[in-house]
Amino acid sequence: MKIRIALILLFTSISVIVLAFIGNKYNPENEFVGSWDEIDWNIKGAEKSVVTNLGLVQPPTEEDRDSIRFHTAKSWQFRPGGVLILQDKHEEKELEWRLKGRGHILEITDGIVTEYYDINLLSDEKIELNYIAPSFVKDYARLVIKRSS
Repeated sequence: MKIRIALILLFTSISVIVLAFIGNKYNPENEFVGSWDEIDWNIKGAEKSVVTNLGLVQPPTEEDRDSIRFHTAKSWQFRPGGVLILQDKHEEKELEWRLKGRGHILEITDGIVTEYYDINLLSDEKIELNYIAPSFVKDYARLVIKRSS
């Protein structure tokens, strides 16, 4: 009886260790880490009052909280620990990022406004993000970035 319990505990321990190694092997956040260049912002059906130019240009106002933040950065640097650096020729802004859900939602925040993007495509060379607008906003925004050389 003691041998049977010892074997069950040994098998369970080995299984837990193997599953822990397999579970830690793939982390989708690691695919984001690095420098990316903005290729395209595609905005359809948006009114001027909804789409704002906040990213590096203006601080958000109360009425802009539900607006699409059209980031003007040419360089997006996703760093480990959830730090996102947006760089333009003359300015740099630090934001926070993380993946939510099953790793298919990208959350970007500056501490005041939080944006959510559906990850449409994630490859080694390209990321396509679809802005998730509030339910009352009937517009569409897609951001495409590619890995810097």
